[in-house]
Amino acid sequence: MDNFIYARVSTESQDLKAQVSELKDYANTNMLRVDETFDYTISSGEPMDKRGLTTLCNRLNEGDTVLCTEVSRLGRSVFGTMGLIQELADKGVRMIFTRQYIDTKYEELTHTAFILLTNLTMMAEVEKRFLVQRTKATLKKKKEQGVKLGRPSNVKGTFSKSKFDKHRHDIQLLLDADKSVREISTMLGYQNHTGIQSYIKSRGIQK
Repeated sequence: MDNFIYARVSTESQDLKAQVSELKDYANTNMLRVDETFDYTISSGEPMDKRGLTTLCNRLNEGDTVLCTEVSRLGRSVFGTMGLIQELADKGVRMIFTRQYIDTKYEELTHTAFILLTNLTMMAEVEKRFLVQRTKATLKKKKEQGVKLGRPSNVKGTFSKSKFDKHRHDIQLLLDADKSVREISTMLGYQNHTGIQSYIKSRGIQK
């Protein structure tokens, strides 16, 4: 039976090391040997494999334990996150959310724990939706105030024209607001984020 740490932050401005240290302190206090640590700086909107969850799940066996500070670190989608938690519970994996005092140490995820985790995940998803709405409202307000969003007309470059040129300023604002490329793509009305990702890289746009 092995013990794992899973830690995640969305941006470089957040302290990933502190989160890992907090989980290691919990493990030491409760006499749990940490066998491996999975820590990532990546948005919750990215796919599971990029957030390291697929790799983690493939390493887990019955009787293993995963330490995580809170359920939102696994994701902010109710269906995706709760599906993952239930899958691990069915596999016999114990999960401990240290800040929320939830321990799925039983053979099956209890109804009480399941309801509490669902509510916490729902709150995390709602919080994310509010953040997106606030960002959209900020962009709208800037437009109403006369701030020109999109690529300034007097900026000339050596690049060929792109359909994303009109969104350049918007993309910069959203990056500054710590939005992931996937989130930016969705907010600007594009289903595929790879185009915007390539555009950001080719234009050298940075936070």
